[in-house]
Amino acid sequence: KLQIFKDSKIKIQEFKNLTGQQLKNWIAEEAKQRGLRLFPANLERLENIGGDLWAVSNEMNKMLVEGDSYEKPDEFKETNAFGLGDSFFTSKKQSLGDLLQLSEQGENEFNLFSYLANHCRTVLLVKYYTEKKQPVSADHKIHPFVVKKATAISRNLSLNQLVSKFKNFFEEDFKIKTGQTMPVESITKIILNG
Repeated sequence: KLQIFKDSKIKIQEFKNLTGQQLKNWIAEEAKQRGLRLFPANLERLENIGGDLWAVSNEMNKMLVEGDSYEKPDEFKETNAFGLGDSFFTSKKQSLGDLLQLSEQGENEFNLFSYLANHCRTVLLVKYYTEKKQPVSADHKIHPFVVKKATAISRNLSLNQLVSKFKNFFEEDFKIKTGQTMPVESITKIILNG
């Protein structure tokens, strides 16, 4: 019986743990195949598990089961211009974070500046009509949903505060157009001065 094994060749193959870029590539490919979207915090957590691909795979399974609720820290949640518009009037810290996030996502800063200037104008206009206790004129062609949202935003702001913010946009617009500053710098200045 031992003679059978004596003549057979044994093939041994060693599998080393993946590290560094190889591990990152494996995680990215595995996540792609599973249809799993990884946020930076999640990717870091998977990388910290190390080259134990079985453990990494199990952690990915948890992410798939838990879906969007799985460790999506606020600083890594995607934002958009509307999110910045919401935070612009309520929280300096949040709006600066949203601006940074949008900038990192590659949003066009000129478009962001224009959006915020128009948003400020809309909130100011709605506040004006609210203080006069009149409905917003249909001539302004503002959608009722936008009026409702602007009314909620303007509730905690005075007309003078909104006029001041709107003037800041005019001043910064001039500086942008004359090359004295860039839109992100202007938005930051308006947020901090507001």
